[in-house]
Amino acid sequence: MLRAIASGLFVCALTASMPARAADLAPSVLIFDSSGSMAAAEKGGRTKLDVARSIVADNLRKWPSTSQIAVTAYGHRRKADCADIETIFPMAPISTPAIGKRLAKLKALGKTPISASLQQAATLLPKEGGNIVLISDGIETCSADPCAVAGTLRAANAKVVIHVVGFGIERPAVAQLKCIAEAGGGTFFDATNANELADALTRVAEKAAEPAPPPPPPPAAPAPQPQPLPATEPPPAPEAKLPPTEPPPPSQRPDPPKIVRTSLIAIAKIVDDIIEAPARWTVTDSNRDVVYEGESRALTLDLKEGRYTVTAAAANASGTTEIVVGAEPREFKVDLDAGRLDLSVAPNASAEPYSDLDVSDIVWTVAPKSGQREFKLPKAAAPSLLVAPGAYDITVSSKGLTGKASVKVASGTATPAKIDFALGTLVLEAANDQVEPPIADAGVMKWLIGTDTNAQEITGQARPRLVLREGEYPITLTFTGVPLEAKAQIKAGEERVVRVIVGGGELSLSAQLGPSTQALSDWRDATWTVAPSGSDASAQPLTLQDAAPNVPLAPGRWRVAVASGSVIKEQEVMVGVGTKTSAAFVLNAARLTMTVTANTTAGTEPANIVYEVFARNHDGSIADTPLFSTGSSTNAMTILPAGKWLVRTSDSEARSGEADVELRAGEEREISIPMK
Repeated sequence: MLRAIASGLFVCALTASMPARAADLAPSVLIFDSSGSMAAAEKGGRTKLDVARSIVADNLRKWPSTSQIAVTAYGHRRKADCADIETIFPMAPISTPAIGKRLAKLKALGKTPISASLQQAATLLPKEGGNIVLISDGIETCSADPCAVAGTLRAANAKVVIHVVGFGIERPAVAQLKCIAEAGGGTFFDATNANELADALTRVAEKAAEPAPPPPPPPAAPAPQPQPLPATEPPPAPEAKLPPTEPPPPSQRPDPPKIVRTSLIAIAKIVDDIIEAPARWTVTDSNRDVVYEGESRALTLDLKEGRYTVTAAAANASGTTEIVVGAEPREFKVDLDAGRLDLSVAPNASAEPYSDLDVSDIVWTVAPKSGQREFKLPKAAAPSLLVAPGAYDITVSSKGLTGKASVKVASGTATPAKIDFALGTLVLEAANDQVEPPIADAGVMKWLIGTDTNAQEITGQARPRLVLREGEYPITLTFTGVPLEAKAQIKAGEERVVRVIVGGGELSLSAQLGPSTQALSDWRDATWTVAPSGSDASAQPLTLQDAAPNVPLAPGRWRVAVASGSVIKEQEVMVGVGTKTSAAFVLNAARLTMTVTANTTAGTEPANIVYEVFARNHDGSIADTPLFSTGSSTNAMTILPAGKWLVRTSDSEARSGEADVELRAGEEREISIPMK
């Protein structure tokens, strides 16, 4: 948000402080930050980049049309390219629509190449010089020294002035941005909130509107000496004179400080190797100003010659050393009194560790036991980090499972700690006995593993496979509505198969329309319900959509019902141990297929037809409600008990018809009903 405010306030402030003759304002180059940090969302959901360019575009309309301005942007096209710098508006009289269109295309993507941006901005200024205004909330991220670059630009042209505004910046950025302004002959302003930012940008605008200070005058030539007149008499004795004063030497500007490539690595005591775990780095100069803060496994910086204090920290361990950066590149090592702790978690001791994809909800906790500082562990399946020597209690949890371990870490060594959840595998199956193959009909089984809130219920699987913690578990198999009990003893790293013996038989079911007709073969013609006889409330009925199902059942008496069309038949069946029992149902019914015909001379073909079938009583009367009713665009079919029936039809054209029909058991009849 501060970045957006900064852009807008800069334009307003510069406009407010502009001198009366706007055309005399020195040309200015605005460096617009479009690095990755500008993608952060502000309150209201807009990104910082969206807010910044909107405010800049709105406020540039207040600039006089004769103002000379150029705009550069960096980090807006590629994510990791330090050469991603573009002049989005060349030096020219201001054109608010054109600048606004270019700003609207920017994306917050890349790095912060301040040094190269300053050099490119200087090329946009005329030889008479002008102002470069850098607004930044971060330091150079492209291995260059923008302070040295600013000094070089100023030395090359004293009329180039660089002003810097820092806003919402971390401490390490202050020293670098301040150095840029000082080396560039300008002013640095640090703002920590909106009010301070507004005040800072107003003063920057005033500075930017001032003419550049003139270069120092050249040294004065020595005054000419008067020539003596010809003597007419002996000249008087010469007067004592002081030697002529030598002209002062021309002023010399000191060379910019040399930048030296410096490498830093963190090592544990005894182990003379790079530690394979990230460290948090802090580098301060001799003035105790932070020049770098960040996290990496090793570090390469471009530093000025001089003395620095380097601290490397990881988890609860740290090390500090003093280094002196000389004229040549060099590598420095920072000793940490630490060991490396390599953690992992696995299903059991013999299994491969989990990956991050396996345990995305993992949580690690650590309890130091030797007086060390506490620290947080990352959410990773196998974190590796540097810790202070001593004993620790480690706990890991994921998906309701918890594992624990105690470890002792020695300085300069790598300590692996594999924690396992002590998981084993359980396979469940049901069978009539210990010899017969498992029953494969999953529709007649429901499994319950465990008790209370931790119980798992499984349906639709005849032979389920589960992964469970080591221990004993109660098993309940509800088989064809009858509950059966068993137990399972789980061992970590082992697979156990638990077979529940149902000791039952098989029931083969079929139905036919009449005594001498074929059995029904279309699954749509029959729906079966099988339930234990008696009043056992725990037993649940089975429902089977099949013309002729074969059902494994526990031994005992069962109540079986079949629904076929408008016909329902029910009877009891006895199932024995290891036996196959057949039950054939004679429905004493007929299949009736109904169609309609109509005179279409004055209308359309029948559509949206309603078919209703009423029972005809023994006295010839008609039942009050139909036994069968359906809507169809063509014909209709149902299975009805044998007897006399009245069929009535109607359609959307208000036509109707009816017909009497007498059905015999086992008959399949088709009738056509005229409609008028």
